[in-house]
Amino acid sequence: MAIVKITKGKKSGRVLRYALDGKAKDNANGVVDRVLAFSSNNVYGQDSELLEGQFAVLRERSGKSDKVTQSHHVIQSFAKDEFDYNNSDDIAKANALGLELAKAISPDVQAVVVTQADNKAGVLHNHIILSSIMLDGRSLPTNNVGVYHVRGVNDAVMMSNGFNIHANIGKGRSGYDTPAEQGLRDRHVKTDTDIIKERLDSAIDVSSSFHSLSRN
Repeated sequence: MAIVKITKGKKSGRVLRYALDGKAKDNANGVVDRVLAFSSNNVYGQDSELLEGQFAVLRERSGKSDKVTQSHHVIQSFAKDEFDYNNSDDIAKANALGLELAKAISPDVQAVVVTQADNKAGVLHNHIILSSIMLDGRSLPTNNVGVYHVRGVNDAVMMSNGFNIHANIGKGRSGYDTPAEQGLRDRHVKTDTDIIKERLDSAIDVSSSFHSLSRN
């Protein structure tokens, strides 16, 4: 199974640096490398600044340098009993599934897939960063990155590769803020949604299956 969530990134460079350059964290068995595997579509290189430069060039050529939403960030988390971060084959497969998901969302955007496991539970997961601009200069349609659409695409990818799927948790959110929520965040005040999301993220980090996630 794989759980996905999605947020929009106002600054694509910030999301790329977080995924690629962030400090490795302890998981249940000690520190692991920050980046276990990397792949991309329609961009080259693995350096965060080089990748952001390519994102920025496309925005400039498309006349969208001032676009507020520069990227979309999908986190694809796998079950601990299906993927072992100590197994190189599992790492490669997890990354390949992330790249397949990125291309299924849209083959015509710049995409980066970073596989990690430096969380409390040592669960393999992908950070998938998608440019908000397609190669032809148009903005990536909102429907392509809607939470229900991405979940459906992810389920299809997993099923086509022989994995079981399950119902995702709750009704979910697409990651888009209401004006009131954004106003609170601009004043560095946490909203009720922020607090709930933090609690859910913490539960995901320490859960190895959907059953244990429900309990936590």
